[in-house]
Amino acid sequence: MRHTHCLVRGDDSLTGFNAHIERHYLKHNVCSVAALTLSVLSYTEVMLEMLVHKVKGENHRWRWIAGLEGAKVLLRLILFYGTKQRMVIHPTHFARADEDDKINLATLDPRIGVPASSTLYGSASRKGWAHIAEVLWIIRPFIYVGLQWRRSKKKKSKEGEPSWKPWLISLGIDLTIRLAREMQPMTQLEREESRRRDYLLLFYAVREPFYDLFTRPILDLFCDTTEHRPFISVVAAALNDYRPFWEQYYFSTSGS
Repeated sequence: MRHTHCLVRGDDSLTGFNAHIERHYLKHNVCSVAALTLSVLSYTEVMLEMLVHKVKGENHRWRWIAGLEGAKVLLRLILFYGTKQRMVIHPTHFARADEDDKINLATLDPRIGVPASSTLYGSASRKGWAHIAEVLWIIRPFIYVGLQWRRSKKKKSKEGEPSWKPWLISLGIDLTIRLAREMQPMTQLEREESRRRDYLLLFYAVREPFYDLFTRPILDLFCDTTEHRPFISVVAAALNDYRPFWEQYYFSTSGS
């Protein structure tokens, strides 16, 4: 990230995504610090969760996750209002330079493996329902984590009974945000960010209790039936390697 920053800052003809980062995030001290801190957290949050899980144990995990999500909410609100209510674009640091001023849709976010925002055009202030949608999108992960933290502190009424409340509330907020976001025309940069956020909805398939009841049995069946078949067994082995991250660590599928 530091290497890319040095390379891009040396370019006097910034365009597209990097021009947006330079103009709105890096020219203001408070926004610059918030953007850098948010970038560092986004690349280290899984490692921090693993460390907390190992040192503090499962009982304290959601408290630390809530603290990290709360910090990210504060940082994103600083960026949102510090840029005159413009959509918070991901990532919040320079990306590799745009190629010949073209939209590079092949750029992937190395943390989650989905397309990162990359385009030529700027962004406009979010107003009305679009403003509310952006604020809701910023605080939605904290709401979900808060509900999970509250649930973890309560004794289950029945052994092994799943709770759909956090999952359903979070999904409902995300779908509401999706509809409200479209009530204001978006620039191409904002459209790319909106598309990236749509990809993140797929993570609901690997969050409990939906994962435990639906996705896990399908994966178990697929992996068991293809374990000894040539070529496709490689896919099954890769899925089995990554499944512990989905099942044990929130930030692996948080999309926040």
